Amino acid sequence: MIAWQPAGEPSIPARLQPALTLEYGRSHELSDAQMLRETGLQQVLAPDELVSPGQYLQLLANTLRGLDSPDTSFMLGQLMLPGHDGAASHALVQAPNLRVLLETLCRFHARLTPLLRPRFETWDGVALLYWVDAYGAPSLRPALVEMHMTALVALCRWLGGERLPWRFCFNRGAPRHVEQ
Repeated sequence: MIAWQPAGEPSIPARLQPALTLEYGRSHELSDAQMLRETGLQQVLAPDELVSPGQYLQLLANTLRGLDSPDTSFMLGQLMLPGHDGAASHALVQAPNLRVLLETLCRFHARLTPLLRPRFETWDGVALLYWVDAYGAPSLRPALVEMHMTALVALCRWLGGERLPWRFCFNRGAPRHVEQ
């Protein structure tokens, strides 16, 4: 059974992905006012505060627009996993193989990847991971997919110590910079 939750209901700990996004923007000299515009969030997020998916989406949209760089989603993705969410993050790091890592990511998606829900399927020696938009952000979907896939690839490279032979298929055009 899949629990449904509205985009306006606070459910994302501010100390996780929203704080990461704010810190990244600040490190690139983007002002809090620019990033927090129309989010309803304050400049200082309390560690125990919850942010709604809609607020986090607006924060990401503002940050992407403010930095206006094709690298932003990829750079945010590199910082995203394993995350800082205690048991969920620890379970990712302790996964004995890629299958368990992907199953763990799917199980704890609400904490690790709250905006996109990963789906993992296998058949005849093929493994497939695809992302489902959890809250309806069609204008941000390309950046979200780039961010989440980069997060997964970076995590696997870090844990395995080498690049895996990934094959990526997207339902859109290739990025302007192929190295991304």
